[in-house]
Amino acid sequence: MDAETALDDAYFDYCPWDFVDRASAGQRAAQDAHQQRLSESGVRLGPRCYVSPAAGVFTDTLRLGADSYIAGHAYVTGEVTAGDDCTVNPYATVRGRITLGDGVRIGAHSSLLGFNHGFAPDRPVHRQPLTGKGITVGDDVWIGSHVVVVDGVTIGDHCVVGAGAVVTKDLAPWTVAAGNPARPLRDRRSQSGPRRDGAVSGDLPGGFSGDLPGGLSDDLSGGRPGDPSGDLGDAVARFADRARAQAADLVARCWNPDTGRYADRPGAPATVRAHCDAVEIADLLLDSPPEQLATDEHAARLRALQDPGSGLVPEFAPDGGPGVLPAPAADGWIDDGTAEYHVLAVGYALDLLGSASPNPCTWCAA
Repeated sequence: MDAETALDDAYFDYCPWDFVDRASAGQRAAQDAHQQRLSESGVRLGPRCYVSPAAGVFTDTLRLGADSYIAGHAYVTGEVTAGDDCTVNPYATVRGRITLGDGVRIGAHSSLLGFNHGFAPDRPVHRQPLTGKGITVGDDVWIGSHVVVVDGVTIGDHCVVGAGAVVTKDLAPWTVAAGNPARPLRDRRSQSGPRRDGAVSGDLPGGFSGDLPGGLSDDLSGGRPGDPSGDLGDAVARFADRARAQAADLVARCWNPDTGRYADRPGAPATVRAHCDAVEIADLLLDSPPEQLATDEHAARLRALQDPGSGLVPEFAPDGGPGVLPAPAADGWIDDGTAEYHVLAVGYALDLLGSASPNPCTWCAA
């Protein structure tokens, strides 16, 4: 632990986005020295970049634009060029000839593999030559966790790739895609389809994805088994209709009438996010608030969760009672990532309910 900071060095391996604002002078000096060593091998980094010392960076060429980072335990090799505001999150793999635009997010455990093995039958695979067409990713692209992008693929500007997808073909700009192999689900600019916010089957917020009854994801396969049409538009429409038909039951199963709160799944502890998720799902699929409470009561309960002093929204206590924030650090910072996230989740849910948070956020004003 650096004496100048309350954050251990390893914290930034996993939360590199905090380095610029929260690193101590000693940690900044160590990062400068690490970047100097990388520069001696030809690496070129823009201002306010962070490369974790715990990342495996063994590139022939590496160029990072301003405000970009490589997190701990990422594995980066080959010829990699990235624009501004690009992120390679923990345990991601970026290998081969890779070109990223500005504002690209690569989720944890994802792999961009810009090379390939030959596999002709005349010799063992390990004795065959490597080929490399490269991977190109445009601007403003979110690649979720555990995604695999294979060699030769181009992902257009503004795309979103759902968690666990395997991208084997090019994606046009603004495409929301998911699946194995990845398939386009809709245009990100469209307000129609299963989700308004870009999430896809298996990626509903909170823990609700584990509670989808009746196999909702079946209808994203391009047609039911034995259906020769395979029309993706019809499949998505069937999925949307089925989701709307089951949404009320899904939300009701996650409501505990004894506590008057929502959980991610039946029998789980109540969480702030689960209430927000219930509001979002009901608004999206039912065009109304969850039926367990009236609109103004939903809003009142969510508004009451906010700490009036800091504006943060703490998680419920283990006994289900009101949450308590940790004591502020010497500089006034309240280190509670969940409470920070809840500011966004509760704020959005309140917006859907026609309300707003009652207090400003002051914990980060300095």
